Amino acid sequence: MHSIESELDRWIISRFNSLLTEVTYYNERYELTKSVRAIQDFVGDELSNWYVRRARRRYWALELTKDKQDAYQTLFYVMVNLSKVIAPYAPYLAEAVFLSLVKDKSVHLTDFPLVKPELIDKSLEEKMQVVIDLVSLGRTARNTCQIKVRQTLQALYIPEKYREIALTMEDLIKEEINVKEIKFMDSKDRLVQYSVKANFKTLGPKYGKHMKSINIMLESANADVIVDKVQSGEGYYITIEGNSFKITEEDLVISYKNKEGFIFESERDVYVALDINLTPDLIREGYARELVNKIQFTRKELDFEIMDNIRIEYYGDEEIANVINQFGDYIKAETLAHEINPSISAGDSMKLWDINGKEVYLSINKL
Repeated sequence: MHSIESELDRWIISRFNSLLTEVTYYNERYELTKSVRAIQDFVGDELSNWYVRRARRRYWALELTKDKQDAYQTLFYVMVNLSKVIAPYAPYLAEAVFLSLVKDKSVHLTDFPLVKPELIDKSLEEKMQVVIDLVSLGRTARNTCQIKVRQTLQALYIPEKYREIALTMEDLIKEEINVKEIKFMDSKDRLVQYSVKANFKTLGPKYGKHMKSINIMLESANADVIVDKVQSGEGYYITIEGNSFKITEEDLVISYKNKEGFIFESERDVYVALDINLTPDLIREGYARELVNKIQFTRKELDFEIMDNIRIEYYGDEEIANVINQFGDYIKAETLAHEINPSISAGDSMKLWDINGKEVYLSINKL
């Protein structure tokens, strides 16, 4: 492989070679179902939903920069070799993918790819997985509060222990969750309040006659400490009459209450809190992003080419005019618009859109 600067490129190459290691191991033991599942997870979760989506802007860059070339060459490397990996399981699909990229002999006449250990970076894989987990929880928090992803929010709070990882990929996280900043917290106590109750279905059969005493001690203990212990996998220990009892996450019914203005989500020992307080500036930015979405949709409806430049005409209230004035450069850059002009009325050629509750008429023409 050529010299690669992007962490995202190095990550997907590392993940592919890790996948290849896994698939080779399972194939040699005729555990083909496990091979196929590993391939499915890689293609769906990592290659498509993370790598390609994160690299889209690089593919669309106007200039043929080294970064754009790296993005294409990395995807080419993964796709060509992936077609060889899936060939035994999806022969026709593998052939179609391979010949569309290489235009050579059949994929079934090539050698199965070999693992390149020097391209595997486990540290980078672990770091990226933390980021993926944080982003996933951030999206879950957004779904919980039912605020559109296009509505910018002020901050995402994440654990202090992930500061170094988050700062190296800060822009990525902020863009994925659409927040202005990342903040760090030593403890989740000030953003969420836990309560725990004994799960009698699991604790009863395990500890029998001690069940009542365990329940009393759980109710009087610090719920935040208990949750931290069990979610980390360490377990929470209770001592009764000289006997020690280990409490695991399945032994508890855990609930929590969000601090007003925040949405908290957790998975094991990873957690995030989303600041959902909306200021006037954030609301205007939300309008701007919604306008970009509608303009891009209209471009597709009109069958414009990706690189076509456009002129936008709009009709809306004073607040929409203020949004255009404040975020005009952003809207132009995102939609390849040379001009955004106000209209004195809603013309017949203009289409009505609902922009977060506001009526806005838009007309788009190719230059």
